[in-house]
Amino acid sequence: MKRKLIFLDIDGTLTAPGSNVPPASAVEAVRKELDAEGIPYSDEVDLGIMIETPAAAVISDRLAKEVDFFSIGTNDLTQYTLACDRQNNDLGRFFNAHHPAVLRLIKLVAENAQKTASGAASAANWARIWN
Repeated sequence: MKRKLIFLDIDGTLTAPGSNVPPASAVEAVRKELDAEGIPYSDEVDLGIMIETPAAAVISDRLAKEVDFFSIGTNDLTQYTLACDRQNNDLGRFFNAHHPAVLRLIKLVAENAQKTASGAASAANWARIWN
């Protein structure tokens, strides 16, 4: 569970993505685990939030000032933007991650992240943009 909250990037940076910032105890627990296994890492922890709703995307300029990066939940962002339940057989056919409205929101989030030196990555690995 701990490693689902906090990731060790290839450069040794600890990253804590999520809708909520993990408690300091979770960060410390991961550090202890890495120390015990002899895995090197940076002492800095980047904190980020999920951008999963159109509302969060629209105010991403404000949110970018508060965090180190965004993780874009493209599946949820698409579902909420297009008002279609991707698991509903009657509506799932309207689910389109390449819809112009979805792409425009993703572009907005990426631009706002770059303006503030924050990073933006897709939670679904659909796209990855780092400043």
